[in-house]
Formats: sequence, structure tokens, C-alpha cells
Amino acid sequence: MSNPDYDIPHFGKRQFGESNGMWGKEHTDETKAKMSAVRKGVKKPEAHAQKLRQNIMDRFAIEVVTPLGTFESHAEAAKAHGIARSTMTRRLDNDNFPDFYAKKT
Repeated sequence: MSNPDYDIPHFGKRQFGESNGMWGKEHTDETKAKMSAVRKGVKKPEAHAQKLRQNIMDRFAIEVVTPLGTFESHAEAAKAHGIARSTMTRRLDNDNFPDFYAKKT
């Protein structure tokens, strides 16, 4: 037997855009504080921490190759060339500088 109080046509379905009940609304500061308090002190599983550490290591495990040699970071290569790190990053991404590239280690 079905209970009319629980017959909600959208129950269990994801709602996107304007069909979402929170569309165009924001949580109050009080509600945000409550949600934050619930998460305080909750530790992430160790597997999550390991994944974050691995992502960081993968992201920075590169060698930067330039006409002056091979470097362990954009910053080191930029310093050797006497340019800003942002300039080095742009050169590494620019096809007009084929002698400047980064590779995974």
C-alpha cells in the first residue's frame, strides 16, 4: 500500500537547473555555519590523502629542458635564463620555442 505523504514524483531523481529546488537561492549564513560544523574534525580516509599526495607529486615531477640544460623546475630554468617564471611557463607552452619543453620524470 502506498502512503500519499511519500509519493513524491521527483524523489530519487537528480534535478538540474531551474527544476532544482535550490535554483537561484543561496544558503543562509546560519545554514552554512551548521554544514561547516558537521564537517569539522571529520578526517578523510588515508586512501584519499595518498591520492592527493600522488597527484601533487605527479604534477611537479617534471624536467624542464632548455638550450641551457635540464632543470628540475620552471623556477630553476627561469633563473638560469634570467627571465620570470611565468615567461618560462609561456615558452614551454608555446610552439615558437621548440627548444623549451617539459617532460615527466
